[in-house]
Amino acid sequence: MFLLNGEPAHCIDPADRGLQYGDGLFETLEVRQGRPLFLDRHLRRLASGCRRLMIPAPDAELLESEALTFAAGRKPRCLS
Repeated sequence: MFLLNGEPAHCIDPADRGLQYGDGLFETLEVRQGRPLFLDRHLRRLASGCRRLMIPAPDAELLESEALTFAAGRKPRCLS
């Protein structure tokens, strides 16, 4: 599961413009013990990427709140 435009989702609609045209950018966060690692760095890099692509940056405080809330609910997973 992930957040898509702030809403929990399990898949992306094939008609989604970002999927069809590839416009946009994303950050993948590693979560340990219910906390996203290096969140401040991810948010700065995301804002920088938005400036380079000349697209509006999402609200950083909202993203931070969503990331912290979403990460807190994640269960640890074993990688083998």
